[in-house]
Amino acid sequence: MIYFLHDAMKMVLRKKVKPMTPKEISDIISTTKIFVNVDGTSVSETDVLMRALLHPEIFKVDYENKNMISFNPSYKEAKPESESGNKFKL
Repeated sequence: MIYFLHDAMKMVLRKKVKPMTPKEISDIISTTKIFVNVDGTSVSETDVLMRALLHPEIFKVDYENKNMISFNPSYKEAKPESESGNKFKL
């Protein structure tokens, strides 16, 4: 399965259940290879930080505390209404 970087970041944050630095997140993504850049290179901490900044609806960045990244408290992931349907609700 192919994931976007922000999907891989969500997977890591869900598993760890705590705020993490961009370096910690990029290390886990690179080690597990759940996401690799198109050119085959590993994800950098800058990639992770920039993606978090591009998706404030999903991620919260705490600048005062080493750029710690966590889920935005108001983030609600879309869930299927039923097993057979493909409609989503919040």
